[in-house]
Amino acid sequence: MKQTINKKINKIFTIIVICIVLIITNVNSVSFAKGPTNLVEPEENQYLELKAVEIKELETAGGEKEQQLIMELWGNNLEFKGFNVRFSYDTTKVNLSSLQTNEEITNIDSMSNQYFKFENEFENALDFTQISEQIGIVDITVTFNPPINTTEHIVDKGEGIGKVVDTGQKVKLGRISFKMVNEKFDPNWFSLVKDSSSSPITGIKININGNDKFENESTFRFTDGLTGTVIGQIFTAPTASKGIYKATIKAYPQDKVKEIIDWNAVIEGELDDIHKRLLTLDAKEVETEDDGTYEIELSPGIYDILVDKPGYLDQIYIEIEVNAGEIVDLGYVELLAGDITKDGKIEIEDVGLLMNVYGIDDTSADYEMKYDFNDDQRVEIEDIGLLMNNYLKIRNIKKGKE
Repeated sequence: MKQTINKKINKIFTIIVICIVLIITNVNSVSFAKGPTNLVEPEENQYLELKAVEIKELETAGGEKEQQLIMELWGNNLEFKGFNVRFSYDTTKVNLSSLQTNEEITNIDSMSNQYFKFENEFENALDFTQISEQIGIVDITVTFNPPINTTEHIVDKGEGIGKVVDTGQKVKLGRISFKMVNEKFDPNWFSLVKDSSSSPITGIKININGNDKFENESTFRFTDGLTGTVIGQIFTAPTASKGIYKATIKAYPQDKVKEIIDWNAVIEGELDDIHKRLLTLDAKEVETEDDGTYEIELSPGIYDILVDKPGYLDQIYIEIEVNAGEIVDLGYVELLAGDITKDGKIEIEDVGLLMNVYGIDDTSADYEMKYDFNDDQRVEIEDIGLLMNNYLKIRNIKKGKE
């Protein structure tokens, strides 16, 4: 009798222990399962990012060439317990593929662990679940996978919150693979899929702490880490009263420029046709913002860059090296008015051309922006004064970021 009672007590005790273990090991995932309810607006710098970082040139067993696109998943200035993201990709350009072999994924559900891999720090702590099996859609949930150990970026926030991923300023979470059909990457191949009838409504939901969540579309971004960025700012004193400083930034691959221009042979202060020759080449170009700032995305390489405004001396940067994922800051430069001929120097011919159109406005067939330095739609005494203030000034050619 006593032995029977002891057996029953042991059985009950075992059940209690099991229940306690289940409760403890699942406490970090319960909050995500039931879902946070408080919607929070993110800061501009808080987001997840799927960034293209590498295009591998591969050869199949049959000797055919193919491309593999590697994208990295990054967290920026976030703390989270998990997230759910749903996005589409253009199947005419890319398709999910094995990270190891680049074999195209045809059964998404059974091969999700082949196209995505967490970084080592998160491999055992986070669980990746593919929700949709539809080709052209990635619909995944990332949650904690108990038991969870703290690491550099997995921290315990204490009672009521528990463990979260703390990305700090930036941390790489994992990688995803696509087989590329197209030669040049474009982030526009990817977009969040909204659905008012199912979560996440906006295509992204980030569980911050079990109670709060982000659902703003800005918290998941598709970016191009295959290119570098050149930035800078221009200023034109004649238009300062308007606060608008416009110019065109043109980037030329240096190997193409070398075919028609020898920079070592250019003599400072002598008239030349460099501007005219540069315009015969294809260039990647952007217009400055009204405040004079500019940003131009370029494939890795070495470039010669022309800052061009009609009627102003050119600013030219040569041998600008651009690397993937890096920013090159060309700084601040003031453009000088008066080089109507674009021959690299403000001289007597520019004066003569300006005097020939003196007094006209933008209703005249002879009106051109290159005569109207202050952009007031008239050619008048102020324009003449601006030219004379810069008389005999020459174009600036700057090597590298010196």
